[in-house]
Order: sequence, then C-alpha cells, then structure tokens
Amino acid sequence: MSLPRGAGGQPYSYLHPPLGGASSVTGIDTAPAARYGFGLSYTEFAYQDFAVGARRVDVADVIRCAVTVRNAGDRGGAEVVQVYASDPVASVTRPLAQLVAFERIFLEPGESVRVRFAVPTRLLAFTGRDGRRLVEPGAITVGVRRDAGDVISEETVRLTGAVHHVDGTEPRISTVTVSAPSVADTWDTSETLEESA
Repeated sequence: MSLPRGAGGQPYSYLHPPLGGASSVTGIDTAPAARYGFGLSYTEFAYQDFAVGARRVDVADVIRCAVTVRNAGDRGGAEVVQVYASDPVASVTRPLAQLVAFERIFLEPGESVRVRFAVPTRLLAFTGRDGRRLVEPGAITVGVRRDAGDVISEETVRLTGAVHHVDGTEPRISTVTVSAPSVADTWDTSETLEESA
C-alpha cells in the first residue's frame, strides 16, 4: 500500500499512469508520504551489478534479471529486493511501474548475496481494446528499486514475436533464487546485452 500525505490526494495507487501523478492539471499534491514498497531498516543496503539475462525475449517467455545486494551497515538487517517493470509504449495506457517480483533477505554486516529473478511475461499482460488479456511486443523497462519511486538501476528488454493472448495456462508467479555473489548467473551469456536491431 501507499501511505497518503493528505485526504485530498485520495484515491491513489502506485499503478497510476503518467497523468495520475503530480501535474499542472491539479494543484493537489498526489505524492504519498510513503510510497508503495517503502520500508526502513536498522542498517543500509548497497545494490550493484544489476543485469538482465537477454535483451530480447519472446512475448510468451520469461525475463531474467539479477542484482547483488550487500549489507553496508554495521548490524544485521532485512531488505525486500523489489523488481518493477513498465511498458512505456502500449496500445492502452499502462502504469508508470508495476511490481513483478520481490524477495525478502536477511544479511549480516558486510554480507552480500546475488538475487536472481525469473519473471513470466504474463505478469505484463493487460486487457486490450477487444477485452482480451494480452502481452504486446515492444520495449519493456525492467529495474530494481527500493520502492515504487526510488529507482536504483534499470535495463530495457525487447519483447519479440506477435501479440500473445493470455489463456491462463502461463506461469503467474515469478521465481527467485538467492546465492553467493561468486556463483555465476545461469543464463546463456551469449544472449546477454544483445541490442535489438
């Protein structure tokens, strides 16, 4: 949930489109006191080496990404690693960002882990103008954030192929693995960072 700053800013959802945020259309400040996904800890966490498994992914496949998280403070603490995605160009207006995966981790001072996510493209589906759920080809932004508005790092992934109509058989839950940073990412590195033509 998002913690509102004032009653005048309601209703509010972090899933708002561009015009749902602060703009010159209204003088009411819609910025929440605490954004969706916001949280505090007794220590600090550093994020580094965010990467995606491939720059091109089929519209009916899985987007893979990973990030290294380190406890940069002097005491142990928990952190919720959050992955958000956005579709800047679609046939209907889409949210600025939507949570597609997360994992809660506990790290001792100086400890670090590599957190890997496998996000089914089905989580990016929306209802098209014909009333059917679909995933469209095109550029998708995937990134790790501290909350819905605090972007740490982002990458662009291009979904390829024809429009995919979701029939309900696709995976609906992202999977997460946590391991030591020394463990190599398991995706095919020959596809990593291949730019679309």
